[in-house]
Amino acid sequence: MRKLLIITTSLAAIAAFQATAAQGEAQATVAAPAAVQAAGGGFNGPTSVPLVTIAEARKLGDDAPVRVRGHILRSLGDDRYELKDATGLVKVEIDQEVWQGREVKPSDLVEISGEVDKDLWKTGLEAESLVLVP
Repeated sequence: MRKLLIITTSLAAIAAFQATAAQGEAQATVAAPAAVQAAGGGFNGPTSVPLVTIAEARKLGDDAPVRVRGHILRSLGDDRYELKDATGLVKVEIDQEVWQGREVKPSDLVEISGEVDKDLWKTGLEAESLVLVP
């Protein structure tokens, strides 16, 4: 009987720990990307990803989180675009769902959050969110 009590108590403690860990993970991912914010929902506050220039983004490693501002100059086809700021140009992959139906002109200032996409010959960005900057 005592062994059964110990096993039952241990299983209850493990279940409580797993539930607490899952709740902590859910709370840690509450902050929504900027695209969700633009759609009218999600966290609107400080981010741990600093705003950098295109020149600074080019120096970061592959898959580094990045947030840049600039003007989308033109489409290069296949969800690829050219983004320019005062420090340079970079190619950005912007999937259709990131646009969220917004129309952007070359004169519009945008903020793109995503990751650096770097290989041996080129450095680009992969957009996870796009926001028009007022």
